[in-house]
Amino acid sequence: MEPIPGLTEQQGPDKAAGRAEQEPAPWQAVPVLSEQQSGAVELVLAYAAPVLDKRQTSRLLREVAAVHPLPAQPHLKRVRPRPGAHGAPALELLLCLAGPAPGPRSLAELLPEPSVDPHGLGASISGHRACRPSLTRDQFEEGPDALLEEEEDEDGSLAGTRYDLYVTREPCAMCAMSLVHSRIRRVFYGAASPDGALGTCFRVHARPDLNHRFQVFRGVLEDQCRLLDPD
Repeated sequence: MEPIPGLTEQQGPDKAAGRAEQEPAPWQAVPVLSEQQSGAVELVLAYAAPVLDKRQTSRLLREVAAVHPLPAQPHLKRVRPRPGAHGAPALELLLCLAGPAPGPRSLAELLPEPSVDPHGLGASISGHRACRPSLTRDQFEEGPDALLEEEEDEDGSLAGTRYDLYVTREPCAMCAMSLVHSRIRRVFYGAASPDGALGTCFRVHARPDLNHRFQVFRGVLEDQCRLLDPD
């Protein structure tokens, strides 16, 4: 039958329901994080001082770093823009960590002479810094002074071969170790497995003692993947 000009087809409830059933349900990949990645940012109290004479910055940085090295916190910036500074750019120099007995300290107490000439520095101030580098965007936004950097392998190469793996079921321990050796970048799986090694029983992808780590996401079309292997 030819359509009548000026009239449009009215969709009844049965047609609307049928169309809704055909539309795929939305899904979202959920990251499987290590305890360090999912934990809150750990903070430590530190002493700093504003740099009043920028011409002295290089010398001050060299002398302070020699007296107060920070081998366990290489991610901390020794010199950074001073928070809350207005007008001309102002710098802040990180002096040292507070230690077990924090409290007000003068420059004379923190910087022994003649090892450090404090000329060019203002009065010391205290504030919190991140104990370790940020591992996720949430930690980066939460931490006051953390660096979010791309992870490297022990040999210094960038982590991963840039390949992603999509599987219906969570890999077991043997398969997870194969992924470590293959230097995979990311793994997406649908349904969890009773013996799964990427979130259920173990988190092989996040073990700090392995020479490669990768990202894992679960829940990709989970209901459909579970129907493929209901056991």
